[in-house]
Amino acid sequence: MKTVKIEHGRRFLALVPHRDARLLLRAWSSELFAGGAAGAWHFPWVAPLAALDRAPSREDICAMARALRQSLPPGKKFECGGPVLAGISLADAEEQVFVYGPALDLGDVLPWDGFPGTTAIRPTALGCALMDGPAPSGLPAPPALSFGAAALAVIKARAISGCEPSGCHPAGWHALRWKIGALAWLPRRG
Repeated sequence: MKTVKIEHGRRFLALVPHRDARLLLRAWSSELFAGGAAGAWHFPWVAPLAALDRAPSREDICAMARALRQSLPPGKKFECGGPVLAGISLADAEEQVFVYGPALDLGDVLPWDGFPGTTAIRPTALGCALMDGPAPSGLPAPPALSFGAAALAVIKARAISGCEPSGCHPAGWHALRWKIGALAWLPRRG
């Protein structure tokens, strides 16, 4: 497996669904691009939860994963709704861009709220595409999706610049490169 080194970029705390849920998101993402989601770029099938000024320690991420699991009622799974846009900014692109995907309701009080150097991202979208504006009409609806197994991780993302203007984002970039850090799985309820 090739390791991608990202020197500069923006860090996000992300919820990473289990592989089975990501496979459904991947299929829907493919439908979006096949259906003509103009002005969209690929995004990993994760939900960015907070922008980070610094990466939390492994212990902090594990503690947040435990606290997130405890905040869910016993037997409750993560439920996804209709598509939403969640605004983020990338270090390489000053303009705001939008993660597009099924809405994920995590509640009001989250374990990373108040963590030093953390800015919550609301609403929460399970990423299937990155867009520079409103979603075009006529896109296929997201799949009905619920999952119990998930992990928290730090994702580092940066825009890649240097392309012909006709194929670029208005800020001059044409793709997104990302790396997902070590996963801290939410503990099972037993």
